[in-house]
Amino acid sequence: MAERSAVSVVIADDEAHVLAYLRAVLHVEGFVVVGEAPDAPGAIDAVTQLRPDVAILDLNMPGGGLDAARVIASMSPETRILIHSATADEHEALALFQQGIHGYMLKGSPPDRLAEAVRAAMRGDRYLVPEIGRVAVDALATRLQAERQQELRDERDRSRLNAMIRERQFTPVFQPIVELDTRRPLAVEALARFTGLPSRTPGA
Repeated sequence: MAERSAVSVVIADDEAHVLAYLRAVLHVEGFVVVGEAPDAPGAIDAVTQLRPDVAILDLNMPGGGLDAARVIASMSPETRILIHSATADEHEALALFQQGIHGYMLKGSPPDRLAEAVRAAMRGDRYLVPEIGRVAVDALATRLQAERQQELRDERDRSRLNAMIRERQFTPVFQPIVELDTRRPLAVEALARFTGLPSRTPGA
């Protein structure tokens, strides 16, 4: 017997048979479909008016599922967004997750996977179709690790710069710019010389 839930869902797809499938599966699984749309503008209107718990958006519907997802994320941030696509594309999925999407699934997924994706989104988890799950998760983990390392490097550099400024480990130098014919000063170039270690140019 399906687990009952009060989770409200808006579904959007330009294919009537896909909408019918989503509607039927979600009903059987105990979710409540509160709105439907055939395109991105319709999906945006439905979500902003109805404020559902979850929005399931066709990636390639008229108007663009990703564009709709961006608008919905800004206008109804409490709505979890699931994207469904006809293909399992690892790079596409990673790009979508970086945009804040809660799940990426395939059209025609079995009912249990569809329900699992909705429940995962409601728990705050990310759902990724098993067909690309392992490869994509590994790639995402590698990317997140690289981003974290870059953040640590940036934080270290900010701390070092703040210390140099606080301790005045620099000296301003002013270099005149002179008109050669008259030898009249026209302007002054202000430079900085840093005395802190390690020794580096101002740009570095």
